[in-house]
This record gives sequence, structure tokens and C-alpha cells, in this order.
Amino acid sequence: MRNLLLISALLLFSFNGWADDEFPIEITCEIGSKVIFLSIAEEAEDSYYTILSVGNIKKMRNGRPSPESTRDYFFEEWKDKKIGFVSQYVLDDLIVLESEIFKPRNTPPGFTNFSINRLTGTGNFEGLYSPYSWITGNCYSGLKEYSEKKF
Repeated sequence: MRNLLLISALLLFSFNGWADDEFPIEITCEIGSKVIFLSIAEEAEDSYYTILSVGNIKKMRNGRPSPESTRDYFFEEWKDKKIGFVSQYVLDDLIVLESEIFKPRNTPPGFTNFSINRLTGTGNFEGLYSPYSWITGNCYSGLKEYSEKKF
């Protein structure tokens, strides 16, 4: 009986290992050539992300952006601004975020979804380039600063 109580107590404590998250949870994610910073508070309305680096070359045709680069102009326009979330779920092994984000010219607002595995640091990001397309990236704890070129 004593062993059963001890095992039960250990299981209760082990399942609450991540229950006491310290907020805000700050994460830097590298998605393709983009770098974003996420600040996740206890409530979605206090959470946000910021585009830190765009990193794409603009392609031009006849003085106008080509279809491939229109979204890059959108990223440039929103660079360094706080973009809020409409919902979030912070689980033991996964963080899921949904953000209302304005798409490039002449398209209605849409949602961008973030799904970040807390165990591996791998993130999946939907809608950054087009709706229903998922891009995988790597995420790191805290604000990762880039001061030197890699090559």
C-alpha cells in the first residue's frame, strides 16, 4: 500500500512537470529566409510575433513586383511590428498559435498558424507564403540575435 501511494505521488508530480510555465515564453524561429520572434503570454490577446528579418531579393518585372515577390513586400511592410494572435494553446509538448494577418494587396485577411514542438524545437508554419501551405523551420528559446554572417 505504501509503495502504491509513493508511485501515485511520483506520477502526479511527473505529469505536472511543465504545468508551471513562466510567461512570457519567448522564441526565435527561422522559417526559410525569414526570422521571427514570438512572445507568448498567458492569454492570446497579450501574445504577439514580430518579423525580424525578411532576407529575400525582390524580383521586378516592368518596374512592378513579380508574383513571387509580392509577399516579400508584405513582409517588409510588417517587419519589426507586433502582430497579435487570436487563439493559442500551450501544451506540455506543443504550442499552437493562430494569428490574423493581412495578406498582400487585394486579398482578404487570413490566418497564419504556428505549431511548435516544445521537445524538438521544430516549427510548422502555415500561410506565410500561401494559404494551406506548410513550411518547416527551427525554433530556439529566447531572442536569438544575429550579428555576424555565417558565410
